[in-house]
Amino acid sequence: MQFNEVSDLADKFFTDFAVITEQRKKEDLKELKKSDQLVRYHAMSIVNRAQDIQKAFNNAGVTDDNVLDFDVNQYAELYKLLTEDIDKFMELSKDQERLKKERVKIVPVFTDSIQRVKTSATDLMEILRTKDTTISSDMKGKVTTGGRNVPLKNFDKRVSALVNSYNTMIGLSR
Repeated sequence: MQFNEVSDLADKFFTDFAVITEQRKKEDLKELKKSDQLVRYHAMSIVNRAQDIQKAFNNAGVTDDNVLDFDVNQYAELYKLLTEDIDKFMELSKDQERLKKERVKIVPVFTDSIQRVKTSATDLMEILRTKDTTISSDMKGKVTTGGRNVPLKNFDKRVSALVNSYNTMIGLSR
Protein backbone atom coordinates (compact mmCIF):
# COMPACT_ATOMS: atom_id res chain seq x y z
CA MET A 1 0.00 0.00 0.00
CA GLN A 2 1.38 3.37 -1.01
CA PHE A 3 1.51 6.46 1.19
CA ASN A 4 -1.13 8.22 -0.93
CA GLU A 5 -3.54 5.29 -0.50
CA VAL A 6 -3.02 5.30 3.27
CA SER A 7 -3.40 9.06 3.35
CA ASP A 8 -6.65 8.88 1.37
CA LEU A 9 -7.98 6.16 3.69
CA ALA A 10 -7.05 8.24 6.74
CA ASP A 11 -8.78 11.30 5.29
CA LYS A 12 -11.93 9.26 4.61
CA PHE A 13 -11.84 7.77 8.11
CA PHE A 14 -11.52 11.16 9.80
CA THR A 15 -14.26 12.65 7.62
CA ASP A 16 -16.61 9.75 8.38
CA PHE A 17 -15.69 9.87 12.08
CA ALA A 18 -16.47 13.61 12.22
CA VAL A 19 -19.91 12.97 10.70
CA ILE A 20 -20.65 10.19 13.19
CA THR A 21 -19.43 12.36 16.10
CA GLU A 22 -21.62 15.25 14.97
CA GLN A 23 -24.67 12.95 14.73
CA ARG A 24 -23.94 11.57 18.19
CA LYS A 25 -23.70 15.08 19.69
CA LYS A 26 -27.10 15.96 18.21
CA GLU A 27 -28.63 12.76 19.58
CA ASP A 28 -27.13 13.41 23.03
CA LEU A 29 -28.49 16.97 23.06
CA LYS A 30 -31.93 15.80 21.97
CA GLU A 31 -31.96 13.17 24.73
CA LEU A 32 -30.89 15.69 27.39
CA LYS A 33 -33.65 18.09 26.38
CA LYS A 34 -36.25 15.32 26.21
CA SER A 35 -35.35 14.14 29.73
CA ASP A 36 -35.49 17.72 31.10
CA GLN A 37 -31.74 17.82 31.81
CA LEU A 38 -31.60 21.48 30.77
CA VAL A 39 -28.49 22.49 32.71
CA ARG A 40 -26.56 19.65 31.10
CA TYR A 41 -28.22 20.42 27.75
CA HIS A 42 -27.15 24.06 27.74
CA ALA A 43 -23.66 23.23 29.06
CA MET A 44 -23.11 20.75 26.23
CA SER A 45 -24.71 23.10 23.72
CA ILE A 46 -22.32 25.91 24.71
CA VAL A 47 -19.36 23.65 23.98
CA ASN A 48 -20.88 22.59 20.65
CA ARG A 49 -21.71 26.15 19.63
CA ALA A 50 -18.20 27.37 20.44
CA GLN A 51 -16.81 24.50 18.36
CA ASP A 52 -19.24 25.42 15.56
CA ILE A 53 -17.66 28.89 15.49
CA GLN A 54 -14.21 27.33 15.28
CA LYS A 55 -15.33 25.07 12.42
CA ALA A 56 -16.93 27.96 10.53
CA PHE A 57 -13.70 29.97 10.56
CA ASN A 58 -11.65 26.89 9.72
CA ASN A 59 -13.94 25.79 6.86
CA ALA A 60 -13.79 29.32 5.41
CA GLY A 61 -9.99 29.23 5.53
CA VAL A 62 -9.97 32.24 7.84
CA THR A 63 -7.08 32.83 10.26
CA ASP A 64 -5.95 35.77 12.36
CA ASP A 65 -4.20 37.06 9.22
CA ASN A 66 -7.46 37.42 7.27
CA VAL A 67 -10.11 37.47 10.03
CA LEU A 68 -11.88 40.41 8.39
CA ASP A 69 -12.69 38.19 5.40
CA PHE A 70 -15.23 36.24 7.45
CA ASP A 71 -18.89 37.07 6.80
CA VAL A 72 -20.08 39.21 9.71
CA ASN A 73 -23.71 38.08 9.22
CA GLN A 74 -22.77 34.40 9.40
CA TYR A 75 -20.76 35.08 12.54
CA ALA A 76 -23.56 37.16 14.07
CA GLU A 77 -25.91 34.16 13.82
CA LEU A 78 -23.37 31.79 15.41
CA TYR A 79 -22.62 34.37 18.11
CA LYS A 80 -26.32 34.81 18.87
CA LEU A 81 -26.83 31.06 19.33
CA LEU A 82 -23.77 30.81 21.59
CA THR A 83 -24.71 33.75 23.79
CA GLU A 84 -28.34 32.60 24.10
CA ASP A 85 -27.14 29.23 25.41
CA ILE A 86 -24.69 30.92 27.76
CA ASP A 87 -27.39 33.20 29.16
CA LYS A 88 -29.82 30.29 29.63
CA PHE A 89 -27.15 28.14 31.29
CA MET A 90 -26.20 30.95 33.68
CA GLU A 91 -29.87 31.41 34.58
CA LEU A 92 -30.51 27.68 35.12
CA SER A 93 -27.28 27.15 37.05
CA LYS A 94 -28.65 29.37 39.84
CA ASP A 95 -31.62 27.01 40.38
CA GLN A 96 -30.47 24.78 43.25
CA GLU A 97 -33.50 22.50 42.95
CA ARG A 98 -32.80 21.88 39.27
CA LEU A 99 -29.10 21.24 39.95
CA LYS A 100 -30.06 18.72 42.62
CA LYS A 101 -32.61 17.07 40.30
CA GLU A 102 -30.08 16.81 37.47
CA ARG A 103 -27.26 15.87 39.87
CA VAL A 104 -24.99 18.51 38.37
CA LYS A 105 -22.10 20.08 40.22
CA ILE A 106 -21.28 23.39 38.56
CA VAL A 107 -17.53 23.87 38.87
CA PRO A 108 -16.22 27.44 38.98
CA VAL A 109 -13.63 26.66 36.31
CA PHE A 110 -16.48 25.87 33.88
CA THR A 111 -18.38 29.10 34.51
CA ASP A 112 -15.08 30.99 34.27
CA SER A 113 -14.33 29.26 30.95
CA ILE A 114 -17.79 30.17 29.67
CA GLN A 115 -17.20 33.84 30.48
CA ARG A 116 -13.80 33.78 28.78
CA VAL A 117 -15.26 32.20 25.64
CA LYS A 118 -18.05 34.78 25.65
CA THR A 119 -15.51 37.61 25.97
CA SER A 120 -13.46 36.27 23.06
CA ALA A 121 -16.60 35.68 20.99
CA THR A 122 -17.73 39.24 21.71
CA ASP A 123 -14.32 40.58 20.70
CA LEU A 124 -14.61 38.70 17.41
CA MET A 125 -18.09 40.15 16.88
CA GLU A 126 -16.77 43.67 17.44
CA ILE A 127 -13.73 43.08 15.21
CA LEU A 128 -15.93 41.87 12.35
CA ARG A 129 -18.55 44.57 12.90
CA THR A 130 -16.12 47.50 13.14
CA LYS A 131 -13.34 46.07 10.91
CA ASP A 132 -10.91 47.00 13.72
CA THR A 133 -8.51 44.11 14.43
CA THR A 134 -6.98 45.83 17.47
CA ILE A 135 -10.02 45.17 19.67
CA SER A 136 -9.14 42.94 22.63
CA SER A 137 -10.94 42.95 25.97
CA ASP A 138 -7.88 41.29 27.50
CA MET A 139 -5.78 44.35 26.75
CA LYS A 140 -8.12 47.06 28.05
CA GLY A 141 -6.29 49.21 30.54
CA LYS A 142 -2.99 47.37 30.06
CA VAL A 143 0.27 48.68 28.70
CA THR A 144 1.41 46.53 25.79
CA THR A 145 4.47 46.30 23.64
CA GLY A 146 2.35 46.55 20.53
CA GLY A 147 2.24 42.82 19.85
CA ARG A 148 -0.09 41.45 17.21
CA ASN A 149 -3.70 40.77 18.25
CA VAL A 150 -4.65 37.13 17.60
CA PRO A 151 -8.38 36.88 18.33
CA LEU A 152 -8.94 33.48 16.70
CA LYS A 153 -5.97 31.92 18.44
CA ASN A 154 -7.25 33.33 21.75
CA PHE A 155 -10.75 32.02 21.03
CA ASP A 156 -9.37 28.56 20.18
CA LYS A 157 -7.36 28.42 23.44
CA ARG A 158 -10.44 29.40 25.41
CA VAL A 159 -12.63 26.82 23.67
CA SER A 160 -10.03 24.17 24.48
CA ALA A 161 -10.14 25.21 28.15
CA LEU A 162 -13.96 25.19 27.97
CA VAL A 163 -13.98 21.60 26.70
CA ASN A 164 -11.60 20.51 29.46
CA SER A 165 -13.62 22.24 32.18
CA TYR A 166 -16.89 20.81 30.76
CA ASN A 167 -15.42 17.30 30.91
CA THR A 168 -14.26 17.92 34.49
CA MET A 169 -17.72 19.13 35.49
CA ILE A 170 -19.51 16.19 33.86
CA GLY A 171 -17.01 13.77 35.40
CA LEU A 172 -17.68 15.18 38.87
CA SER A 173 -21.45 15.09 38.32
CA ARG A 174 -21.74 11.34 37.81
